[in-house]
Amino acid sequence: MLLKSIRKKLRDDGASMTWPKAHTLLFVLSVLAIVPLATLLSHATESVAAKTGDAVGGLLNATLGNLTELVIALAALRAGETMLVKASIAGAIVTNTLFMLGMSFSSAVSNTTRRNTTE
Repeated sequence: MLLKSIRKKLRDDGASMTWPKAHTLLFVLSVLAIVPLATLLSHATESVAAKTGDAVGGLLNATLGNLTELVIALAALRAGETMLVKASIAGAIVTNTLFMLGMSFSSAVSNTTRRNTTE
């Protein structure tokens, strides 16, 4: 709903604003709208983890870690933006895969360095 009203406003003011600026404004406003949701979700999972333990907290964090992306995907699907949803899902998969690969490499290097210094 919010995205539709912003797009309509940008279309109405199109004569005074060039399209690259309008897209940038829409992106910045969207990011600013997502930040409080992500912060609230982070605090909620940390609170649950403090009461239930690290195992349940970690499982909950892994499960709800992409909840913000799910909310965006549902809003985009309602607006008929299927290509946006596909790109968002593909980006999330690539990002998570590269993050895990990088963490694996850094963990292996750290473990090898630690083993070499103790011998």
